[in-house]
Amino acid sequence: MLKIGILGADGGAKNGHALGICKILNSGNYDVEIVGLYGDNAEEAAALAASQHIDFVAAEPGELLGKTDAVFVLQRNGNRHLACALPYVEAGLPVFVDKPFTCTVQDAKTLIAAARKSGSLLCGGSYVKYAQALTELKQETEKGRRILSGYISFPMNINSPYGGLHFYSHHLIGEMLRLFGDDVQSVTAVQAGEQVVVTAAYRDFPVIMNYASAYGGLHAGIYFEDGTTFMKPVELGGLDVYQCERFLQAVQTGEGDESDGLLRSVIVSNAIEISLRENKTILLKEAEK
Repeated sequence: MLKIGILGADGGAKNGHALGICKILNSGNYDVEIVGLYGDNAEEAAALAASQHIDFVAAEPGELLGKTDAVFVLQRNGNRHLACALPYVEAGLPVFVDKPFTCTVQDAKTLIAAARKSGSLLCGGSYVKYAQALTELKQETEKGRRILSGYISFPMNINSPYGGLHFYSHHLIGEMLRLFGDDVQSVTAVQAGEQVVVTAAYRDFPVIMNYASAYGGLHAGIYFEDGTTFMKPVELGGLDVYQCERFLQAVQTGEGDESDGLLRSVIVSNAIEISLRENKTILLKEAEK
């Protein structure tokens, strides 16, 4: 039986990704056991542990070392991910890090460098990138037609207390990288009120990143030079289960590291943040530091 540690209890027993992951792991569909839990908020951690029948609640993130075969890092604020994940990465354990992987490029590079040194497997990020609509649209991009432009949408709260725009921006960025690849050259962000729209420039085409959308209107689309157009709704149901199962499989096989994509997401998110702050186009290489 695989022993799992949970780092992050935001939302406690009421709501949140930590609660959702615990329910998935405790569903009886997998040969796993949650052996311990840590949360920055002791009250939320205790409530989550009690609701999910987790016996051990750690006082510090590193207290699960030696007890687990793999960990899920699930704090809402990506600024907490480095401190919580690093001890387990350095120990060579497989580590799942929820979106945002980190809020800074340096934190992301530190985790990845440690993983490459120890052999740790890094997975996670946004589950939206696994949406069936993106798989179907990706197949259209592989038919040899020239792309004129792309479109993707997902809402974002630029004033989120959990790392500002980074908390939700990685959902949309994950969609874009899955569908159009990681060869983003620059981003230009425009804000009106609290709504943000970004143009991401690839080498040969732009992609409109619509952060002003609502959950009821999530779409991804492609416009081709030959006049064909594809626009599909992005459905989220079951993606958290699928992502969790992918990580468990990666733990068993030792394959499926997602470090490169996780780092690229952080770089793009930081470029968007800089573009909003400085009101100009930002080259991705300017945000890689």
